[in-house]
Amino acid sequence: MLDPRSLYQFLPAAQEFMGDGEPHALVHLLTGYVDAGHVPQVLTEYLLQHCESEVLVRFDHDQLHDYRSRRPAVTLHGNRFTALDPGRELTLWRLRDLSGASFLLLAGPEPDTQWQRTDAALHQIIERLNITTVVSAIGAPMPVPHSRPTTVSVVSEDPGRQTSAALTDDPLEFPASFDVAFQHGLAEQGVAAWMYVAHVPHYLTQAPFMQATLAVAEQLNTDLDLQLPLGHLRDDVTDNLIAVNAELNVTPEAQEVVQRLEDRHDRLHDEGIEDEADLPSADDIAQEFEQFLRERDGD
Repeated sequence: MLDPRSLYQFLPAAQEFMGDGEPHALVHLLTGYVDAGHVPQVLTEYLLQHCESEVLVRFDHDQLHDYRSRRPAVTLHGNRFTALDPGRELTLWRLRDLSGASFLLLAGPEPDTQWQRTDAALHQIIERLNITTVVSAIGAPMPVPHSRPTTVSVVSEDPGRQTSAALTDDPLEFPASFDVAFQHGLAEQGVAAWMYVAHVPHYLTQAPFMQATLAVAEQLNTDLDLQLPLGHLRDDVTDNLIAVNAELNVTPEAQEVVQRLEDRHDRLHDEGIEDEADLPSADDIAQEFEQFLRERDGD
């Protein structure tokens, strides 16, 4: 393996951060794979827009990005190219919440290559910056209705962090993302780590679902003792639900799907199965997840 230290660069702001002697929490939100409802992307953009931020670490984008599979966008105006947008790079920020408390945000595209080297680099950064807690978030396609509160399950190697009801009763095998692989090895380093899985209605996976993003942000506030500014995000949720309802109301077939999901949700809730009200079977999850991957790959 090539030296992981040549994969990233500490910026001057990181030197001060290293010396404060405080334990720090890291939130990593990577895009490119399991992002139903665009939860990682939307939450990243919201946090960077509404929280004070500064860059601590930059990664070498050229080593991690496959340009042929994810090509940068170019603008052609008239007879000339006017702009080339390389897209967001993998970057580590320090953010501050409304109280001034700091936390770290690792965001950008999932590495296309060199997973083991990137994992080793992140473990070095965790040690240098005294990171003791690592949290990630994804949106997963589920047979749930958008008209009910979004469920957020917690997946962790630590049984004390797991949700009271498992996501599935039976093992479910699927291709891993980098953030899943990264989290899996954190326990050996003594780092508390868990992943939020927001249940996104399977019929809304390809568009932003703001309610799922808000649900994850509220979990971050609770579990990391943060005060993230969520007022604008709540307004976005209202506007998003209005747009979703307007689109679904013109399609009788879509209304029937939503009605069935609502009936199932309400029946389970009325029967007192609160922990499993939004937890479908392993077969349900596998079917929706496989369909989601097919749509992403254009198959």
